[in-house]
Order: sequence, then C-alpha cells, then structure tokens
Amino acid sequence: MRLAIISDTHLGFGWGTRRQEDSFTQAEEALNKALQTSDAILLPGDVFDSRVPRQEVMEKAMRVLSLPLQAKSSGVKVNAGKHVPEYTVSGVPVIAIHGTHERRARDLANPVQTLEAAGLLIRLHCGKAMLEKDGEQVVVFGMSGVPESYAPKVLREWNPAPDAGAKNVLMLHQNIKGYVYEEAAFISPADLPKDFDLIVNGHIHKRSIDKNLLHCGSTITTQITREEAREPKGFYVYDTRHGLEFHELETQRTKYYEVMEFNNATAQEVRERARTFLENISAEKHAREPLVKLKLSGTLRTGESLNKAEITKGFGSIIISLDDSLSTAEFRKRIKDLKDQQKNRQSIEELGMKLLNENLKQADYTGMPAEELFTILENGDIDAAITTIYRQSKSGKPGNE
Repeated sequence: MRLAIISDTHLGFGWGTRRQEDSFTQAEEALNKALQTSDAILLPGDVFDSRVPRQEVMEKAMRVLSLPLQAKSSGVKVNAGKHVPEYTVSGVPVIAIHGTHERRARDLANPVQTLEAAGLLIRLHCGKAMLEKDGEQVVVFGMSGVPESYAPKVLREWNPAPDAGAKNVLMLHQNIKGYVYEEAAFISPADLPKDFDLIVNGHIHKRSIDKNLLHCGSTITTQITREEAREPKGFYVYDTRHGLEFHELETQRTKYYEVMEFNNATAQEVRERARTFLENISAEKHAREPLVKLKLSGTLRTGESLNKAEITKGFGSIIISLDDSLSTAEFRKRIKDLKDQQKNRQSIEELGMKLLNENLKQADYTGMPAEELFTILENGDIDAAITTIYRQSKSGKPGNE
C-alpha cells in the first residue's frame, strides 16, 4: 500500500500579500501528484494557518481538498470506528489530525473538524483507522496537536499499541526534543510508542528521517531561514514494501538567504553591497517571484543612518524580507543597557499565564488545560471561561482537546 504524507500546508498563509495563493497552489500540486500513485493520503496537522480561517480561505481549501473525492477509487476499505459517509472514501481516502495552528478550546469546533463534517476527510484524535486493500492491512493512529506541556500525559494515557499482522503508522503534531530548542519540547524520542513501522510528526518544518521517525516538513515556506532556503519543499510517500520516497514541488518559489556583516561602515557602503546582491538575483530567470531574506548586521559609523527603502527600491520582481540590525556603537550600548534592565521582567502574556496557572492550582482545578482557558480569556469571553471552570470543576473531567 502507498500512503502520501502531506504535512503543514498552512492554507491561508500570507493572505492579503503577494504570497496569498502560494499555500493553495503548492497543496494542490502535492495532492494531484499524490493522487496519481497513492492509495490514501495522510495530513499530519496544520492544514490551515489559523484557528478560524476567513470564509475565502475555507472556500479555496475545500476546493483543493475535494480533489481526492473526485479521484478514481483507490480500492481501499476504511474502518475508523465511527460513521464515515460513503462519498468520503469513494475516491482516495484522506486521514488527518489537527495541529497547533488549528487547535481551539474543547467546546469549539476547529477547521479540520469542519472539513470532516463536510465529508472531505476523516479526523483522528487519540484514535485509529484501519485501511485494507488486496489482503493488506495498514492501521493509521492519530493524536491531534495538544498543548506541549500536556502532550506526554495525553500520549501516555492514550497508550497506542500496534495491531498485530498489520503495518502501523502513528501521526503526531508536537515538538520533540532533539529537533527543536529544548525548552519548547516536553516529549522525547524515548517517550514515543514502540514497535510502530512509521511515526510521522508534523509541526516541525525541517525535514528529517531518523530510524522510524519522519519529520516530513511543510509544503510552504512560512519563515525564510538558512536551512529552509537550502531545502526544497515537497511531500513523502510511504510504500509499505519499499519505504519512503520524497517528491519535490515544482511550484515552490526559489529561496535566497544572505547575511552581510559590516564593521563601522557608511550607509552608502551598505546600500551598494546589498543592492549588488539583489541585482544579481533579479537578473536570474525565475518561474515565480523568488523569496529573499537579507540580514544586515554589524555597526555603522557614528552619525550614519540607513534608509531601507533605498535598498529595496526597484526590485518589484523579488519578494524581499530585509532584517536590519545595523546600529552605531553608542546605540548598541544603550540597547544593551535596556535589555539588562528588562531581562528579569516577563511579557504581559507570560505573566498572565503564570498567574492563571497559580490560581488554578490553588483552586485544585483539573479541567481544561490552562493554555486553552487563557485563549478564551484572551478573546474576551469571560462568561464562557467562568462557565467552563464551573462545569469542569463540578464534573472533575479534564479537557484534553
């Protein structure tokens, strides 16, 4: 059996900018290529770029994600342990989990749930779906994205175990230690369930394969880093007999990442060097406007100032992100002094989160995760927050979604 794995499409990313079509164009290419040879499609989270996509984004997303329904039947039978409309699996079945960009409070529907209600896919959260074709069985397990600090507990309590006699695939959407900076992750590779043929993790946009753990990356560049500039975007196909194949997307934009260091330079020196770099890119042939991240760092001479508009003027055929950290030595000292004064202070959000956690602990509250409750409060819905706390305190039931 062949399973296409298309992760982190971030539909709706860059809306209102020159890049607003990118996520749909690249997701559509990935799906069309996958449909040519795949029996089923897996979406490991962050299908959308926001928790509440605008109507225009949802409309475009549904057009793209209806392609598997219109495809020729792959002949796969699906048992997801719940009612699935016949038309959902009439072409090439799509199985998805929601990610961090889509996660909402327990009682609020997220956009992946909306797609499931429309019959476009099968959504899993601490559940599984069995795929069967020509006597072969593949079981797909899925845990949708949860707040990072709760991930070890949710995974431990769910405790998925592979089905004997079948190929077993587990989908997650979490940070994993060793693949992101340490403080961001609560799950380590040792915490992952054993004996799965393949564990697919979304969320992390850099591709990697480590034994049976696959980080499939994203289909779109959301941040131009040095690593992402070097690495082409695409999707994987898991062939249960032959392993993993990577398929590169043709519609992706060419990416450039450049760091320029200066020491006591004049504004003119900076401007001329940066514009020469951009002119060389502009002179090249590109199928689509390329993405350029240009970082200027170091020091300017005392009394000099840089007008960034003078650097980018005239380069309309390039999408430029200009990061200017140039400053005079005196200004840098002033900034350092301010940072030293602020280093022990917390942001308003961090402080609010800390206070909420402390108050909930004092009240012996074990309901909805504090991160989700904080989101409700951020949205100004105080009545809903109070109702949730009261109801879950009375029931004693935690909210894992």
